[in-house]
Amino acid sequence: MKLIMAIFRPHKLDEVHHALQEAGFGGLTVTEIKGYGRQKGHRGIYIVDNNQQFKTGEVGEGKIFILPVEEVIRVRTEESGEGAL
Repeated sequence: MKLIMAIFRPHKLDEVHHALQEAGFGGLTVTEIKGYGRQKGHRGIYIVDNNQQFKTGEVGEGKIFILPVEEVIRVRTEESGEGAL
């Protein structure tokens, strides 16, 4: 199992959500974040997707993190593993 965490510009949320649905992803959790990277607070872009439709070429476009997940447990049923997704 993998966890995909992406940082992208807030105004791109609808586009990203639609693209994820088209790709077959059934769920999405959204959290508002603030911060800066190497640009030290200069306006950035936050983006998610493998293809080029969201890429702008601007500084601060965003990041995608893909992390291994060792275990998942659904709190309500205590089901674990792939079935908990």
